Amino acid sequence: MSDAIAAVPPAHRGIRGSHDERRLTARWPSTKPAPEAATVAPPPIKIKGRVLARIKDYDGLWAAVRGRYDSMGITRMGGDTLSNLPDGYTGKLLGEAQVRKIGLHSLERVLEGTGCFLVLVEDPEASAKVLATAKELGLFRKLQSRQLKLLPPPSPPA
Repeated sequence: MSDAIAAVPPAHRGIRGSHDERRLTARWPSTKPAPEAATVAPPPIKIKGRVLARIKDYDGLWAAVRGRYDSMGITRMGGDTLSNLPDGYTGKLLGEAQVRKIGLHSLERVLEGTGCFLVLVEDPEASAKVLATAKELGLFRKLQSRQLKLLPPPSPPA
């Protein structure tokens, strides 16, 4: 059987035999450098509310959202209505068994249902430690100077 497959030209092997990594990746765009980040610091955000939780990981996010619904006295079915989620979905997200996880699509809706939003805050001490470690290990990007490739000047007409 393998002799029969080997005898068939590559163009006629069908779906399974047509996988050729070189052919598939030949048209991929080359990796572009990341856009240069502006060195201007963003303006500070004035927060009008109170801090409800300090979140370091997924479990912290889950506990904070669950605690927020519980402190507001909203049932899981009420959370479905407020968050525009299917019936029973908030219970699956926030139940002890965690049948579903808070993900890309449900995060925004769950936060809307709690009347909260997320803010990323820099911890200056932790940032200093991370930067010192990155400097020790040489993990900073090396900036490459870009040189323009110009065509030679046109030659005078003969």
